[in-house]
Amino acid sequence: MKPISGNSYSVALPPNSFSRSGYTFTRWDTATSGVTTSYTDSQTITLSYNLTAILYAIWTAQSQTITYNNNNGSGAISSQTANTDASVALNNGGSFTRSGYTLSRWDTSSAGTGTSYALGSTISMPPGGATLYAIWTANTDNAISWNDQTPTTASSGGS
Repeated sequence: MKPISGNSYSVALPPNSFSRSGYTFTRWDTATSGVTTSYTDSQTITLSYNLTAILYAIWTAQSQTITYNNNNGSGAISSQTANTDASVALNNGGSFTRSGYTLSRWDTSSAGTGTSYALGSTISMPPGGATLYAIWTANTDNAISWNDQTPTTASSGGS
């Protein structure tokens, strides 16, 4: 600390060492809203000796992308881009088809064992974006069923 006068001193802010997935550090601020007094990383500031300064890291959301994979189907769906944590309406999957199957949902795993999302649902854009795979359900109207047609004999009921 370097004294500036009898009632204040100068101090360099330490470089930001925090991280937040899907965000970039922008600056320091005296309020969480980031709309009051702002300081750059490592900036030298002047403080009063009797002042306690609390500074908040201000973050900017990074752009992320959701891509759609037809997962053994056909068709294409354009990727969607939005900032981390922004609301995104997922595609309803109408451009994907697969003979004998119906598109039932999206999943972060091609095997359907990851995080599942309903078609057309609204989600918060995850940090790092996502690849969503079409999860298909076999149509039951294409199934073949067998009926045992072995003749049976009715009992007469007496002895």
